[in-house]
Amino acid sequence: MSGTDVVITGYGIELPALPAAAAELADRLGVDDLRVRHTVQNGAFAPALVLGRQGLKYKDRATKLSLCVASHALNDAGLPTAAAELAAAVDPFTVGVVGSSNFGNLDTVCRVADEIHAGGTSEISPMDLPNASSNVPAATVATWFGLRAVNLMLCSGATSGLDAMYMASTAIRSGRADIMVVVGVEVPSGPADRLIAEFAAGTPDVPAITDGAASVIVESVVSARSRRAPIRARLGSYGSGSSLTEGLTGLDDLTRERPTLWLTPAVRGAADAEAVRAAAATFPAGTPAVDVSALLGEWYGALGVAQCGLAAATLAAGRAGTAVVSCGPAWGDGSASLVLSAELARDRLPA
Repeated sequence: MSGTDVVITGYGIELPALPAAAAELADRLGVDDLRVRHTVQNGAFAPALVLGRQGLKYKDRATKLSLCVASHALNDAGLPTAAAELAAAVDPFTVGVVGSSNFGNLDTVCRVADEIHAGGTSEISPMDLPNASSNVPAATVATWFGLRAVNLMLCSGATSGLDAMYMASTAIRSGRADIMVVVGVEVPSGPADRLIAEFAAGTPDVPAITDGAASVIVESVVSARSRRAPIRARLGSYGSGSSLTEGLTGLDDLTRERPTLWLTPAVRGAADAEAVRAAAATFPAGTPAVDVSALLGEWYGALGVAQCGLAAATLAAGRAGTAVVSCGPAWGDGSASLVLSAELARDRLPA
């Protein structure tokens, strides 16, 4: 199974509060409509509009965003979003989840820890404790949609989103799954803001955490073709290292194909800007480079997933032939890069 082609068949992005930024990003990428969703009612995020009201009580914001965006992505890939209907369409034991988030439910974890410290375990709400695990977003997505294959949650810093994409493709190539739902989510909170402030100490600006989530459906090309799914992009090689340039040099595709789009890591200060300038020498002169974070803000663990969805949309629209997405290094984290190509893409989005 190691030679199995892995493709993106759907994606979803949920940004409750950034409609203008999403429109500007679509313009930068040359795609008329990136189909970024803003599920809002009366000025507030309203997941019940997508998921219904039943089962959402006591779930934290990161989990609700994850469920919402996974629903968007499944729908985009031509898959049902009701668990019973999904099980009738595909074998649930061949569909898995990889989640990515560094701060997703950090506020819940810190609140539970504070309550234990102040009054002991008897003070803990039985509704809070199940949400105090970093795996909650991935586990809830798996339970909600009835997905019974691999279930992983990654919290590996700036590279987390691309690591999740790599783990999803590895699960497919190894035969452990045919379809993987990849979800990246970050939400702002007091504890997250304090950590970011520590990370960014000494830099001119402290980035604000973006409130939102992204999801990508990764699938074997055999599975995609068997159900006549839209193919947005093919996943190519993955590289990682301590520096941005080191991560890029591990990409075999760059020696065979001329990249036509580079989604760069977040540029948070002079050191990041210099790393991007140095790494740009890896690409042919004039390769368009877009910093998604400059428009959407600090998405940290969700960035790589969002970049892959945006790159797939751009490839499917015919605006690029080969895209490279990169994350990190940041705040002592490593760097990772992934190649996506339009080699197998069909059912392209309207230009």
